[in-house]
Amino acid sequence: MGGRRLFHDVTSKPIKSRKGVASSKEHKEEKPGRAEDPSTFLSIESNEQKIGAYLGYDDASELRKLAVSWPVLKAYGKYEAISKGLSRRLAFRLIQGNEEMFTKVNADEKWPLAQSTEPKKDSARHLAALLLTLEDDLKIYRSDPKVNGNKTKKYRDSFKASYPDLPLPAKSPKAIPPNLGPLLELGESRLESINRCWSILKYMKYTKQLGSWEARFANGVHQGVSIDASHIPGWMQPQATETPAIEPPPDVAAADRLQPIELKICWKRSSAFPGSEELSEVLEKAEDKGIFIPSGSVIFQNDPRLFYSIFSFKDEVRRMYNCQEIGMDVRNLRLSYHSKSTGEKMEANMLIDPWNQTKDAFINPDHCDFSINVVFESLDDPDSTIYESSDPPPAVRSFLNTKNTDVTLNIEAISARASHAIPTSPEQTGAASLKEYLDGNGAKLPNEIGAPPEPKAFDKREESLRYYSGYDVQSEEGKRGFQRMILAECSRNAQAARLKLDKLPKDLDQEQQIAITAAQATMRKEAIDGEGCLDNVR
Repeated sequence: MGGRRLFHDVTSKPIKSRKGVASSKEHKEEKPGRAEDPSTFLSIESNEQKIGAYLGYDDASELRKLAVSWPVLKAYGKYEAISKGLSRRLAFRLIQGNEEMFTKVNADEKWPLAQSTEPKKDSARHLAALLLTLEDDLKIYRSDPKVNGNKTKKYRDSFKASYPDLPLPAKSPKAIPPNLGPLLELGESRLESINRCWSILKYMKYTKQLGSWEARFANGVHQGVSIDASHIPGWMQPQATETPAIEPPPDVAAADRLQPIELKICWKRSSAFPGSEELSEVLEKAEDKGIFIPSGSVIFQNDPRLFYSIFSFKDEVRRMYNCQEIGMDVRNLRLSYHSKSTGEKMEANMLIDPWNQTKDAFINPDHCDFSINVVFESLDDPDSTIYESSDPPPAVRSFLNTKNTDVTLNIEAISARASHAIPTSPEQTGAASLKEYLDGNGAKLPNEIGAPPEPKAFDKREESLRYYSGYDVQSEEGKRGFQRMILAECSRNAQAARLKLDKLPKDLDQEQQIAITAAQATMRKEAIDGEGCLDNVR
């Protein structure tokens, strides 16, 4: 793909919106940051697709190319040297108060850190100057391509000398310059442009800490990973087209028929652990700022049986306790419940036990009196994003009805889906109709998972098949099949989403089995995408 703008300026045309984009309330309410409160600006270094959309790209490969361009390589070393424990807040306030003071200035000479009596404040001054310099360099990169060749060589060589263990692509790719803004017509302030520069540097540091530097920046700059429109920040979203109301999906209707259970969440606020004193300080600061701190015990407002992974469940707990705004995160989650038949009390560590095992405890009709003890800890980086999951649509559940914990097949839905998707004669065009349906709704087909890596070379085909678990990786589909297998084994979310045919009624005909199998594959792929696994194989 390669670099279409995701928002429009005076030289571009509005792009057509996809149906169903930005459906969550939280996403719709995303707004530009407020200059008087730097904490309101986006902090999304862990979400590669969203950062790409924030900078105006429609493919993550363009963000990766930008990361290895000379302006960013020049800035990264200086940023990493001062970044430990450094928040953007003071630097943003300094720029807001007197931008000229930090423009085109040598921070090392003006505020030498080695002799500083105010190291935290001087580090913020360095950061302010660095962000303004990066912004200027990116403007030069866009407007004066003649200088890019010499500067690219200079700063690539300097980066390699400073970071010999961080590989760069053999040939420096040409990056499409980002749109830093500010997009005044969308209500953005001057600091939104600065926050985009900050996001680039935070993204690079996060990638290094994640251990994905080589996969993204050395080998992945030409691997197209399309950015879904749902990742565009809320205020930058194209105007959504009105869609007609539809009936709830079968799995949602089925969930409404489940016998209700009550789950109590208890915050063990007085628990002692390494770091509990830091948490107390965070809570005191939050109270001073007037940030809402929930009470110790609350009733869980959603049915825990409907969550697809421990990650999405943890995110719901985080939202209930206002964790992101307070500056804390989940440390422990311990479930306890009783057996109705024996009266025995049982306990489980939800952060260690497989999510399927935890769900079975909730589903078992013999279990009652559910409660969870949660312990929170302070965030190391108050600007970091704590949320881990973006739940995919429940594809497999569309084929099932559940009532009183009994699972039965929705034969009518299976037959209708199978007859539409699987041609039964040469004249039938069901498969084409399915593709048109998916394209029209902004969905991705199961094989659209990005460009696969080049396989390891073997002298004999038999050795290759043995090494790649029977997959013929010389074919494109074989590569993708091997990727799916690896991702399914590595992702707990994917394992939780897997549905085994041997647990379904055995009286299915072949057509129904094919439909279920296809749905399983789709569910696993969507679950993996939902966890943000953008690198094809780590």
